[in-house]
Amino acid sequence: MALFQFEPCEKAIIFGSSKNLITANYWKKKDGHAWIMINQAWRIRKRNNDFDRICTDHLHFDLPENQDAKEVITNMPKRFGDFRFLDLYTTFKNMYGDRFERGDLIFFHACYYTLEIYDPKKIGFIGCDMDYEHYAENEDDSIYGKSDVGKMWNTGDYDKELIIEKCHKFENILKDRGGRCYNLSTADWSLLPFEKMNYEDF
Repeated sequence: MALFQFEPCEKAIIFGSSKNLITANYWKKKDGHAWIMINQAWRIRKRNNDFDRICTDHLHFDLPENQDAKEVITNMPKRFGDFRFLDLYTTFKNMYGDRFERGDLIFFHACYYTLEIYDPKKIGFIGCDMDYEHYAENEDDSIYGKSDVGKMWNTGDYDKELIIEKCHKFENILKDRGGRCYNLSTADWSLLPFEKMNYEDF
């Protein structure tokens, strides 16, 4: 049982911003699902306005190019919690190690955030493929253009094996709590090592 959750939810989906996320534009949200958006991923559901949280550093919303995101998150119902809560959530450090032990990517911060907030039995991932070697140096690798992660990947600052290792670490923690991870991506080159599943079956 999560120690500081807001509300239990059996299933949660974490949305990243890879170009494969476009498939989620046509999804119909199911009852009992929590949808957690990383950084810019909320844009894919802006028209539907049916996501539950946006996970990012709160300073993200102070950048001039993200003022539309700040308006969205500021106007979300208070039951979703203050958007700065992710940045202040020190339980992560105490329970799962520091950001380097967990994996120093917003993807992993969102994983543990979701685990503690919702205590789900199934966590699905869409738009979190993260294999940037499949993109040319100047090619857009996200729904909003060239991501900072993709730029860093091309400089050799990210290690594939390390990311996969941290994915397995999270997967094992979730398994110990009776849960499973599923990769809902339709990309055949997705880096995530989790079992593939179609959204319709999730």
